[in-house]
Amino acid sequence: LDITSGNATVAFATATADIDGTNNAAVVGALAWTNALTGGAGTHAAAASWTISGIALDVGTNVITVRGTNTYAQSSSDSVSIVRQPEAGSGAIFEDDFEDGDLVGWTQDSVGNWTNSTSTPITGSRSLKHNLSSTATTNYIYAQPVYSLATSQTVWRFNLKNGSFDPSANNKFWVYLIANEGNLRSSTVDGYAVGVNLTGSDDLLKLWRVTDGAAASVVAASTLDWGSSFTVGIEVTRSTNGLWELKYDANGGFDALVSAGMGTDTTYTVTSYFGLLFQCTSSYAGLLRWDDISIYFTNNVSPDPDGDDDGDGMSNYEESIAGTDRDDEDSVFTATGARAAGGGNLIQWGSVAGRQYSISWTASLTNTFGSLVTGLPATPSLNSYTDTVHTAVTAIFYRIGVSLAP
Repeated sequence: LDITSGNATVAFATATADIDGTNNAAVVGALAWTNALTGGAGTHAAAASWTISGIALDVGTNVITVRGTNTYAQSSSDSVSIVRQPEAGSGAIFEDDFEDGDLVGWTQDSVGNWTNSTSTPITGSRSLKHNLSSTATTNYIYAQPVYSLATSQTVWRFNLKNGSFDPSANNKFWVYLIANEGNLRSSTVDGYAVGVNLTGSDDLLKLWRVTDGAAASVVAASTLDWGSSFTVGIEVTRSTNGLWELKYDANGGFDALVSAGMGTDTTYTVTSYFGLLFQCTSSYAGLLRWDDISIYFTNNVSPDPDGDDDGDGMSNYEESIAGTDRDDEDSVFTATGARAAGGGNLIQWGSVAGRQYSISWTASLTNTFGSLVTGLPATPSLNSYTDTVHTAVTAIFYRIGVSLAP
């Protein structure tokens, strides 16, 4: 069974959705659908090609799942996410698309470092642009929206565009979703930030918890390797109980958002400041733009971390750690093989950027596993490791663990 309708974002005026899909001849009887946000449910006759019409939408992320079964009661399902935006003014906390031509409501680290510019905007006729040139610098700009994370699920959305430079340890940028002070360069700033290379130089889009101005923990990590002249749409959600999700659209905008994973972190809740920080060498000053910014509330519904949306045996949270797709039953974390080779036992498994791996072993499944190796960096899309220690063991079992890379 496959849903052929893509993920979408619709205006508040769109109160229902039609979902198209297909199923093979093994599916019998009726298809069952649910909307996790509204609690709505229904059935529809199975067919080679089908359309379920008039599914009611609520404001927020409507995760609609369709499930079919065969004559042996085995089931298959697929899901699609439709984000219904809040009514203008009802859930909005902060918005700026810079089309008004000013920077009212924003505070710069120094006046003139940033500008509302008509030069190659991301969308419309204007974007926020870094306004310096030929100088190595670190600059920031912030706003002070007033809201509480305890009120409802919070969503941050914006487009980011870098010029013709590949991010590095010296050319990097991130958005503070929440911070406890306006000086985003401070050694005492705490909060959460999304961007590239807050620490390290792997160029991967990540969501961090920041403590005392430094990356303290990765909350969610994507596989997006940010390169030269990228425009990326970014969406981050946080439920009232501290479940975060990072999504991105590698082509800019928000109509093809991909989940990069989830993580729970409740360390900070102070929402006093929201802003952008850019560090660059002299060659790349002025080559960063920000646009289509919105912060708004939705109903407090996020994907259940203990749920298994695609029915593949891994929870949504486990899939976010492994870097697999929680909506694709064929996207799983698994070993691809183990065999004698190269003077040892060769172990291979599918790997994802932004993760690290460990291997444990045992000679019998009735015994506990012992550690063989930890901290193996990802070498996407396949990792290999040769165990040369246990070559004399007649029968051996291996277990592979995965965690987010620091």
